[in-house]
Amino acid sequence: MVISGTIIPRAVGNATITVSFNGNSEYAAAENRTIFVTVSLNDVSVTVDNATLDLKVGDTHAIKATTIPEIVKEHDINYTSSNESVATVDENGIVTAISKGNAIITVTVGDDEVFAKNSTEILIRVNNIPTELTADDVATVYNVNRYLTITLKDINGNPIGNATVTVDLNGAKTYTTNNNGQVTINVAKLVPNTYTARITFKESANYLESEKTVKVTVKKAASKLTAKKKTFKKSEKVKKYTITLKSGKTPIKKAKVTIKLGKKTFKATTNAKGKATFKIKKMTQKKKYNAIIKYKGDKYYTAVTQKVKIKIK
Repeated sequence: MVISGTIIPRAVGNATITVSFNGNSEYAAAENRTIFVTVSLNDVSVTVDNATLDLKVGDTHAIKATTIPEIVKEHDINYTSSNESVATVDENGIVTAISKGNAIITVTVGDDEVFAKNSTEILIRVNNIPTELTADDVATVYNVNRYLTITLKDINGNPIGNATVTVDLNGAKTYTTNNNGQVTINVAKLVPNTYTARITFKESANYLESEKTVKVTVKKAASKLTAKKKTFKKSEKVKKYTITLKSGKTPIKKAKVTIKLGKKTFKATTNAKGKATFKIKKMTQKKKYNAIIKYKGDKYYTAVTQKVKIKIK
């Protein structure tokens, strides 16, 4: 259209503008002149701050889009994702990483009415979140409650709950982390030894794998013999003498113990209460003995020796 001699383009296409003067009281009419007008859309371009983005699951990133000319408003920029299961993008250009994989974010400007459409692309590469396993070395004594505590967190320090962790400690076993990302393993019943605990978290839907190695040292528990001095009559054919073997408050059962009186040695085995009764036979001579009671120990308990006075009168 033409208003007061100003051509105003209305749509894409061609038009012919005719300029005429019909004359007046002073001037004769002039020959018409024509102007051929071609109307096309305005060119516009868009650029972004990064052509490639590397994100971790759960990350967000605001796309900074710049248009030329700047007359194009922000709401005229459109964002789309080629794979919303990997990454989504909202109307403001905020990208959210959803799962591991690749996606293309297309940034488009223009409406095909005033500005010709133009676009650019951003490659989004989403990887799983790095993780870290933490645990301290453990030193303990057999049959004393002590725990190997394992914690699984992501790179931001957030605990990862309901995750499967494998611990190879005298045999591999799997455990599930609690809401604090932790697993606790009681090592009290391990056979005394020094162990290497290999802890592994395998890559999952959202998290990268990690591993940790710690030492677990279990020492033998201390043994304690309880024996009291005793006097027997020489007339007793079988002289019964009882001792108690414990580790702390725990009876040591099925343990072989010996008692030596002079040149004779007698054997006995502890019962469920840690008690062992020696049957001393053929000892009829009146005498005082500094008897020696011995427990050689086993893979769980330390050896122990105790002297006790026994009198035969």
